[in-house]
Amino acid sequence: MNIFNKKKCHVCKHRFTISKKNIYTITEPSSLFQAFTKPAHQLDAIDCPRCGCQIALNVRLEKVSKVIKMYSAELTQEREQKYKRLRDNYLETCDNDCAGDDTVGIPPCPYYGVVEHDGVPTEGGCQLESERDNEENED
Repeated sequence: MNIFNKKKCHVCKHRFTISKKNIYTITEPSSLFQAFTKPAHQLDAIDCPRCGCQIALNVRLEKVSKVIKMYSAELTQEREQKYKRLRDNYLETCDNDCAGDDTVGIPPCPYYGVVEHDGVPTEGGCQLESERDNEENED
């Protein structure tokens, strides 16, 4: 007999074996406001065979894919806006010396590299600046 199939009643202290046919799903009551903003809180439960009290076994969670679909559009927009703000702030403080100077030990900017100008890749430019210019041209 598996020890994980045993449960102890918190009221009468009776130990009993859990069988799958006796497990059922319950939904906790919620306020009217929560009914519109959150999914219902569901639990697996079983009744004690001696005293009949209800014993919660585990919480039933909503599928992650539903939650991700609900919030992914908002998160994507927020991240995109945050990225654009950071990029613009970085470009404001940049001194446009992207290539650095190896003779005095100044490394190149991490955003220095191949950029596209009018669809043509060009070596040696600021990737952040090129990205911002391309966005402005699209608008």
